[in-house]
Amino acid sequence: KHELLEKEYEITRKRFAVFRDACRREQFSFACFYVKGTDLLQHYLWDDPQTLRDYWTLLDGFLAETLADSWTHVIVASDHGFDTVPRTAFSINRWLADEGFLRLTVVGEGVGGVARRFLANHRSLARTYYGIRHRLFGSARAMQNNEIRNVDHIEEKTAGSGTVSRDIDVVHSAAYAPGGALNGKGIYLNRTLTPIGSPAYQELRGRIMTRLSQVRFADEPAFKKVLCGEDAYPGTDRAAMPDIVLLPQPALFVESRVGRAAIGPRETRTRALGHHLSSSDGMLICRGPGIATGNRGNISILDLYPTILSWYGIAQPVDISGSVVPSLLGNAVSVAAPDDGALRRALGEIDL
Repeated sequence: KHELLEKEYEITRKRFAVFRDACRREQFSFACFYVKGTDLLQHYLWDDPQTLRDYWTLLDGFLAETLADSWTHVIVASDHGFDTVPRTAFSINRWLADEGFLRLTVVGEGVGGVARRFLANHRSLARTYYGIRHRLFGSARAMQNNEIRNVDHIEEKTAGSGTVSRDIDVVHSAAYAPGGALNGKGIYLNRTLTPIGSPAYQELRGRIMTRLSQVRFADEPAFKKVLCGEDAYPGTDRAAMPDIVLLPQPALFVESRVGRAAIGPRETRTRALGHHLSSSDGMLICRGPGIATGNRGNISILDLYPTILSWYGIAQPVDISGSVVPSLLGNAVSVAAPDDGALRRALGEIDL
């Protein structure tokens, strides 16, 4: 903990010093500063609120220095919140299999299959086996910090949008969730069997979404939202996005692994104590001439781009999501607007 904090404080201080020095030398009309430490520390020190507050105090000091400079408009924003890591998991692929949408391969044909399934069901033996293998052969494929993760996913194959466990028969499955796909929350339909936009695609997706909406956990819906992929991630990369996206309730973690039950104790090991897979609400603080104090209500992170363009008097692109927030317009930026294309490129590179 001490080493983590010491390193993160040092990195934050150095990055902010570089940022302020660059701003003073270059006299930018627009600049962004990304703070990574808030995400990192809340992941691993979520159970230590005082330490987190101390780090926020450090950032408040940097913000005070920024406000003392000549910036006319300042925004502090986060693209998500945080919550405690759940101990209960929803295994998407197990649920899909139970509902008849996913076909599992026959595991156990031959010695290798039997051994792999045995180790998957006996985790302590698996840790011993892979620990010995690591020492003898230097193989760290299934190890991270001497911990075994997703034992039954040791052998993987690539299936277009991500890695899929060999437990899954991708070719004959109607739907599946690749590992690593949007933190395990994305479901892809078999687009060979049901091409995007076809009647069969719409019918199958609607049927899966309806059943997911009916799943319950702790006497309430398991998911706050069950979204179509294009609603969750609009844009030009539609083909790469999942067809269904899940936003679980805070007490439920969504995994893509093939668990032994659709809902049960989380089997994936992690050192993280905080997470943001179910906490989509972030914060937005804005200061500038003509901007009144008060709660602005429900504002999307996507609204920042068009609002900032409006500050500079730049026309809105027709292909962006989000809209101008009238209550944040205030007075126009008093400095000369940067090059139209440069500002759009800068805003487009911000990872929101």
